[in-house]
Amino acid sequence: MDVLQVLGTLGGAARREELLAAGVSPKQLRVAHAQGRIVRAWAGCYALPDAPRAVLDARILRGEVTCISALDALGLPLLTRSGQTHILLPRDRGFALRDARVSRGVRLHRSARNGATERIAALPRNLSTPVATSLDVAARCVEPLEHLVLVDAAVNRGLIAPSAIAAFRVSPRSRREFLATHVDGRSESLLESITRFTLDGAGLTVEPQVRIAGVGRVDLVVEGSLVVELDGRAYHADERAFAEDRRRDRKLAALGYTVLRFTYDDVVKHPERMLAEVLAVLAVIRTGRSATTLGPWQLLAP
Repeated sequence: MDVLQVLGTLGGAARREELLAAGVSPKQLRVAHAQGRIVRAWAGCYALPDAPRAVLDARILRGEVTCISALDALGLPLLTRSGQTHILLPRDRGFALRDARVSRGVRLHRSARNGATERIAALPRNLSTPVATSLDVAARCVEPLEHLVLVDAAVNRGLIAPSAIAAFRVSPRSRREFLATHVDGRSESLLESITRFTLDGAGLTVEPQVRIAGVGRVDLVVEGSLVVELDGRAYHADERAFAEDRRRDRKLAALGYTVLRFTYDDVVKHPERMLAEVLAVLAVIRTGRSATTLGPWQLLAP
């Protein structure tokens, strides 16, 4: 049995006993290691030279990838990345504080499962915690709003149901209540979740992913009259997409909608400014005044 092929099927790294059980002989291991085709990542642990760090850390520690490491592998949106691998271990597994396996950029979690079974296809089987468990454990590492972004995305993709939040065991009660109150699987991006939460917190009525005849779906409709479109960092790589958005904007204007567009930095770095601009435009819409009838003291400062 070819050792590289076996390692590939196991995600790029494996314990020696796993390789032997798969049919790899001790001699094949020695030869592949001597030839530099595989590396000995730790005592009793072998890996391909380009093995993913998360898989490698999980094999070395005999644990499971969890929390934001597992969610990142799944492609869920993260606002921040710590550079650490998050690994779940049994509660009774002991490690010295100076254990080199722990000090090499690994964040350890210890927790009982919450009963979920759906695993993360991007990682080898039995090497990651279920999606719901990873989301639950994330309460230890991310702020409430980023946690909501992750849960929104998981619900949108059908990975969990909103009812799964009630079964979270690691998240404190206040976090579970926050998530259950604000989760909305209709949001299709990090920017939509943050914007929806920000505007909803100001008492505005916000509807995500509204379909409008002749236009298609728009990101958000606020107070029934203002369309908010959100342009991510990878916005418009080609001219046709840019032209299509201009056409949509014109059609929306013809239908009586006002359109505001915000960028990643607007939403993530300056949410208070974004909210102020939305409130100012809504005030204009409600009073029926145009920008030309407003005095300079009534306009937003640049």
